[in-house]
Amino acid sequence: MNKYAVMGAWFALLSLWIVPLASTGPQDTVDFSLAPAKGLKFKVTEKQTTETEASITVDDMEPRSMDGTTKKTTVFTQTILDVKDGKIVKLEREYEESGTTTESDRLPEPRERESPLAWKHVRAEWKEDECKVEVKEEDEWTEPEGRLKRALSPRRLRNPLIPLPKEAKKVGDAWELDEEALKKFFGQVRRPGGEGEDAPEIERKVSFKFTEITDWKEMKCAAIKMKFTVSAD
Repeated sequence: MNKYAVMGAWFALLSLWIVPLASTGPQDTVDFSLAPAKGLKFKVTEKQTTETEASITVDDMEPRSMDGTTKKTTVFTQTILDVKDGKIVKLEREYEESGTTTESDRLPEPRERESPLAWKHVRAEWKEDECKVEVKEEDEWTEPEGRLKRALSPRRLRNPLIPLPKEAKKVGDAWELDEEALKKFFGQVRRPGGEGEDAPEIERKVSFKFTEITDWKEMKCAAIKMKFTVSAD
């Protein structure tokens, strides 16, 4: 049996998010815990670029680099159908393109993969702690299955695409996620190789900065920069 060991790995994801706001307070202060207003309809274009650098050895062979770039694009139009106690309780999403393009020194040409969300019309409704998610197929609403069901997490549909602070923030404020928040939004750390003392140490860091409040299609929105880095030594 071959023994794999990651000698060193690193990747970083940089993104800029435009978040529709329910309201703004004095001195450009925003309470991010409040959902936008009922009836709001807006289009979201999510673009992420992930760069990876890794050096991997198998047994006593020379280390081999595994460098690459993955670009993810998701576009959808969301309509907030109902809000209760500051939370979204009913919404619809109409997805357009959704997928990833990977370029790597291991691939002869870029590899494209379409997400199961591409060109799907989705509806979600929350009643107390339960959520009903349906997909429109030829004018009929049905329960999603397989990969599509896994992609339509009720928590992800209701919550913002990035973890927002529960307390009010002013323009210029910066913050980081603690370990509990990291696990909630990005899952447990999966060690890329090795056992026991040979297992690499994994370090994750997610930082945000509230850069400005801007007008976008007659909506007040917050611009937030995010940097997500992972390293293994």
